[in-house]
This record gives sequence, C-alpha cells and structure tokens, in this order.
Amino acid sequence: MTLSSMKRYTLDILEDDDLNAYVNLPEELLRETGWLAGDVLEYEEDLDGNIILRRSN
Repeated sequence: MTLSSMKRYTLDILEDDDLNAYVNLPEELLRETGWLAGDVLEYEEDLDGNIILRRSN
C-alpha cells in the first residue's frame, strides 16, 4: 500500500478517570484492518507528526 492510498483518520485523545490517554478507533478502521479488542498495536510517528499504527507480531 502506498502512502497516497492510505486512509487518514483524525481522532480525539481522551482520558479515563486515572488520566490515562486513549483513542476510540472507528469501526470502519477495525473492519478494514481486522484488528480486534485485545490486539496489541505498535505505533510510530513520521516526520510530519502523523501516527502510524500496526498490529504487533
């Protein structure tokens, strides 16, 4: 998949009662990636500040 064919999502960063940060991933993204609750995701930040998520192996 090329960078130009990737979809982009803008998500709000939320906090729980203990001030832990989290995001809610859109159902469309979960369907397209096959990610499930409990999957471990890795992330990296590119030079433009975008966050790239991948399922951890």
